[in-house]
Amino acid sequence: MGTCAHCGTVILFGGKKINDRHYCSDTCAKAGEAHAAAEQLQIPHDIIERHAQQLFDSDCPVCGGRGPVDIHVSHQVMSFFVLTQWKSNPRLSCRSCANQDKIYKTLLTAVAGWWGFPWGLIMTPVQITRNICGLLANPKSAPSDALKHTARISLVNLAAQRDANQANQS
Repeated sequence: MGTCAHCGTVILFGGKKINDRHYCSDTCAKAGEAHAAAEQLQIPHDIIERHAQQLFDSDCPVCGGRGPVDIHVSHQVMSFFVLTQWKSNPRLSCRSCANQDKIYKTLLTAVAGWWGFPWGLIMTPVQITRNICGLLANPKSAPSDALKHTARISLVNLAAQRDANQANQS
């Protein structure tokens, strides 16, 4: 059992290991590797903190409502006899949108998660519990580490885009 190097989710089973990092999903693996590449660029810590705070204070990209926004993770399970799929979805949104997503994924999991043997019976209560804990958690008053990772990657992408634009103008 470990923790996702990108989103911080506890990995009970499976996941993906790249080099010395363990990820909960392919999505987190791609984002995590982008973050690893971003770490090689020496972006000052205060610039990352400032950008993360700007993201935190911005409007929600899902509903357009007032922030704060952060990376929120919702969990789900879908099963059909011997086939069971579970995943955790990190998303940048306000707490209200995150809670709606967690409620939806909890209801979906409660209906469609149990039907696989043995993993559906095992993972359904795990993912429902994760969603309920997320719903009950206190709101964050500062950017999370996951949002800081997102800020770092965003800055790297902006720098790469700027460099590409300068190369095209030359």
